[in-house]
Amino acid sequence: MPYIVRNPQGQIVALASEGTESLPSNHPEVLAFLFAGSVGESSATLLTADISLIRVIEDIVEALIAKGVLEMNELPEAAREKLTSRGGLRNDHLHALHLVGNDLLPPI
Repeated sequence: MPYIVRNPQGQIVALASEGTESLPSNHPEVLAFLFAGSVGESSATLLTADISLIRVIEDIVEALIAKGVLEMNELPEAAREKLTSRGGLRNDHLHALHLVGNDLLPPI
């Protein structure tokens, strides 16, 4: 989790390895800061919204599968591969960081 440095207007102006305020690396403000210089502020905002929506869609698919409304094999092969890959990457990323106890990690 990076520490953030804000200007007097409250905008993130730097990321640091030490500090007093931290945000998750996938927080919309952190992503907007990271991508603002390369893709423009409005594109960075759209990108962070897309990333958040992707997680929502993954959670919905997982809930539908858990409730038996949908079976993984009913999805197109490309969708199955992407969901499986992202789930594994997300799981590896969260557990490799050891930032919080496993009981506090969001469900995957």
